[in-house]
Amino acid sequence: MSSLHDLADAVGLQPIWRDADGAAQRVSDDALVAILGALGHPSESEQDRRRGLDRIDADRDVAPGFLSGDVGRPIALPTALIGTTQAELVPEHGARMALAVAEGMLAPVAEPGYYRLRIAGHELTLAVAPHGCVPIASIADRRLWGPSVQIPALRDEQGQPFGHFGHLRNAAALFAERGADAVAISPVHALYPGDGARFSPYAPSSRLFLNIALADPAMEALPGFPRDVGGALIDWEAAVPQHLAVLRTAFAALGAETRMQLSQWTEEQGDTLRRHATFDALHHHF
Repeated sequence: MSSLHDLADAVGLQPIWRDADGAAQRVSDDALVAILGALGHPSESEQDRRRGLDRIDADRDVAPGFLSGDVGRPIALPTALIGTTQAELVPEHGARMALAVAEGMLAPVAEPGYYRLRIAGHELTLAVAPHGCVPIASIADRRLWGPSVQIPALRDEQGQPFGHFGHLRNAAALFAERGADAVAISPVHALYPGDGARFSPYAPSSRLFLNIALADPAMEALPGFPRDVGGALIDWEAAVPQHLAVLRTAFAALGAETRMQLSQWTEEQGDTLRRHATFDALHHHF
């Protein structure tokens, strides 16, 4: 195997793959060089490739910010996290728990979901995946139905430039009254609040947090958005800053108890939320 293929393998690329007919296909060296370069690993020369391999080896000694595993199975730990016999798991909801570590493996986690994992002096996000999706037949003995809703397209008699979570709540209630079993919605991941032009829900800034532009202060008994019908199309670059201004006003009026609850939630999110908020603030500044 060449040093180029060594680097591709270390990065996680597959130079050989099988097409729809099951025939083996090989990625050309030129394509591998282009892909590695796009991923931040220059590989035009032998020196570049050796330097890239050395950097990857060094990165193995750095604790990651994210780790994943399967529910009910031991989870292999990266090199940087090996050397301890105990870890602490903090679920999204519920009490924290201790987990044993043996021979570089974290003890199995019984429930799928996202967790904060504290181990060897580090804190990171742990995603525990279920064995598979839940089949409809296992939870119902009849045909189920539900609509697909694009949240920004929702409207009510108050009029808004685009739909938000309050509209979604009302729409879900109306569909439920008519017997719907589910509502499929457009992605709601966090975007870039400092840049209204980057409004695509399929290009989020984080998949761990929600898009604050879709928030509705009225859902928390706070003053809602002023009436603004808007045009036939959504003017995102103007509408998003307007929404954020209303949310900032609502935040400024929060009482002491609500601020305490919010502060506690912020602390529970740890560095992940701080990094995300700092990134968005810097993006907005520049």
